[in-house]
Amino acid sequence: MSSELPAMASLSTSINELPDEILLQIFSYLGLEDLSLKTANVCEHWKCLAIDVILLKRLSVNYDRSTDISLIKEVSFKTN
Repeated sequence: MSSELPAMASLSTSINELPDEILLQIFSYLGLEDLSLKTANVCEHWKCLAIDVILLKRLSVNYDRSTDISLIKEVSFKTN
């Protein structure tokens, strides 16, 4: 069993190594507020992905019309 530990440790992967399609799927489970105020602030790459998900949610048939559109604008036009 102890001989398996080093092999398992070398298999660890950073979430940033996942393909964008997987990250987009994960992000799709988040609400607009989490995407715009938290996820988009992690790094530039996540900001781009978060905006994609926000736009998809905006266009979705299931879009909750009570959502504050200013959250989407805040992320879309935010500069670092």
